Amino acid sequence: MSDVMINSVSSGIARIRLRFAEESQDRHDLLVKLRAQMNNDMACQEAIVEIGKISHKIAGTAATLGYPDLGEVAAAVDDHIDQKDMASRIPTGDLVTIIDRLIAEIAKVKKQSEHG
Repeated sequence: MSDVMINSVSSGIARIRLRFAEESQDRHDLLVKLRAQMNNDMACQEAIVEIGKISHKIAGTAATLGYPDLGEVAAAVDDHIDQKDMASRIPTGDLVTIIDRLIAEIAKVKKQSEHG
């Protein structure tokens, strides 16, 4: 691969990584809101479904873009929701714990994007 191609690929990845970091700000705020809705019986199931969708998207790209911890936690949330079919159940303490970890990891990415 030529230097021009390598630079072009690196530049493209850098743009995608920047966009991912910028989107993490909105994702963080939305996850915090959805996490709070999990305490409301009427909104809990919808919140879990939305958290699952967000986690799935993050899990598919985070590690590739240099956020392995975020990718790992997002995959854990996604797997937990899929395995437990959480759309029709009450959330377990395990799910709440890993969602809180996901929010914390996204906060790290959010903070990095604000300072860098």
